[in-house]
Amino acid sequence: MAHIRKLNNIINEFEKETKNIHSISGLVNKIKELQQKIEENEKNQMYYLKNLNEAKQELQVLISRNNKLEAEMLNAIKRVHDFNVSISNEITTKLQNAEAEFLNQLQGIRNENKKAYLNFEEILTLVSDKNKMDLEIKTQEQNTR
Repeated sequence: MAHIRKLNNIINEFEKETKNIHSISGLVNKIKELQQKIEENEKNQMYYLKNLNEAKQELQVLISRNNKLEAEMLNAIKRVHDFNVSISNEITTKLQNAEAEFLNQLQGIRNENKKAYLNFEEILTLVSDKNKMDLEIKTQEQNTR
């Protein structure tokens, strides 16, 4: 019986070891599955990193292009502004010159009108004086007759 017990103990130990081996085998299978998932995740991560780097490079190109276009636009706006200021200054100068010329011509016209008016008054005075003298002469002639 002692042999049977020993045999039973050995069988029990073999059963335990078999369970352990099955358990270890299951763990090895799970580890293999996890390794496959990890490898798959690494491949996906590399794919996404590659796409992210490509997108980053494209974004940098777009930002660079945008900065260049912005600088060109600001330069064009500055040129238009400078041109507008130049034209505005030129127009202002021409208007000031035209105003000064107009005022000079107006003053000249006033002076000519004043001279013409004075000449007219002088002529009127002369005509009036002549008429007075003619009347006086007529009156004297009539009185002498």
